[in-house]
Amino acid sequence: MRRLTRILLALALACGLLSGCGGNASFGEVSAGVENTNANKRYSASFITEITFDNETATLLYQQGSYSIDRDAQKLYAEYVRTYLGSSDKVAEMVQDGYLYISDSNGKFKVNRPDYLGYLQYAEALNFDEKDVSGLKKSKNSSGTLYAFKVKSGYDEQLKKLLGDDIYSLAKIIKPQKNKTRFGEIECEYTFTQDENGQTVLVSRQIVFTVALYDTPAYTPGYTPPETDYMLDLKVRIKVTYKAFDNVEISEPVTTDYSEIS
Repeated sequence: MRRLTRILLALALACGLLSGCGGNASFGEVSAGVENTNANKRYSASFITEITFDNETATLLYQQGSYSIDRDAQKLYAEYVRTYLGSSDKVAEMVQDGYLYISDSNGKFKVNRPDYLGYLQYAEALNFDEKDVSGLKKSKNSSGTLYAFKVKSGYDEQLKKLLGDDIYSLAKIIKPQKNKTRFGEIECEYTFTQDENGQTVLVSRQIVFTVALYDTPAYTPGYTPPETDYMLDLKVRIKVTYKAFDNVEISEPVTTDYSEIS
């Protein structure tokens, strides 16, 4: 019994020294690091965006690549591989003067999208109210200090902005009931390090959440279909890894090469 007790005490001590078994964590540390990171308006990053059907038996959308962004100048350049409903493509995206320029296997076109820098992987890191956070754990990894936590549902407006109305067309929702769209809790993994000025900044961030989308069922006199007949559950995962701040180049589109679409 004494030997078992000594073993358990040793494991507990090692756990505390390595900060790998939960550790003492304050969400204020997370919030400050997110604010410091979001204060950097010009940076480059790599990303993975994945949207699967909630049972995870199939993937709706998968995107992996990198981008450079300047929020003050409202500019973006991105290159990535996209797989949508099993069909793969290479994509280049640029934002300038409120327009999104897209080059893929369908050609080159542009569309007025002044909100695009808030879409999916291009959005700033989400920050949360401490009262909504649970299960906060702090540990060390090869990149820095990892904070893992959950955020209760209630951030619908932020997540709606993140997904945009594009989510309905991506999911083949013909007549969406947008007011019924709802979100589950958010699972977060934020890793921080110190920059050259000693400030805590993000190395990487990942959020995972579910979203329920509703179509409009066909009218049948005398029959009301169950919600499951016109509801679609999706699981969204977005991971962004920061590569450099400030000293990044952003390519600009040759605008005459692109056809405008509405």
